[in-house]
Amino acid sequence: MIDVSVLDELREVLGEELGEIVGHFVVQLDEQVNSVRDALAVADRQRIIESAHSLKGGAANFGANRLSSIAAAIERAARDEDLSRAASAHAALAQTKRDTVGRLVELGYCKPH
Repeated sequence: MIDVSVLDELREVLGEELGEIVGHFVVQLDEQVNSVRDALAVADRQRIIESAHSLKGGAANFGANRLSSIAAAIERAARDEDLSRAASAHAALAQTKRDTVGRLVELGYCKPH
C-alpha cells in the first residue's frame, strides 16, 4: 500500500517538516477524492481526468502506490469515456484513501485525521 522507502527518503531530506507536509497531503487527498466523486456525479469527464491525474501524482510522490494506481485507473477510464468503470474504481479509491491515511498514522508520518 505504501512504499516506506519513499517516505524514508523524504524524511532524510525534509526532516521534521515531513509530518506537516504529509498532513497537508492527507487534507489534499480528501479534497481530491471528493472532487473526483463530485465530477462523477455530474459526468464531468475533464474534471474527473484532472482530479484523478493530480491525485495519482501526489500519491506517487508519497509512496502511496495503490492509491496512485487506482487514481490512474479512474483517469484512464474517464479518458476512454467509460464513466461507469471510473465510478466503480472510485469506491475502491475512497476505501484505499482511508487505508492509506490509517497506515500513515500507524507508521507515525502524520497524526490521526
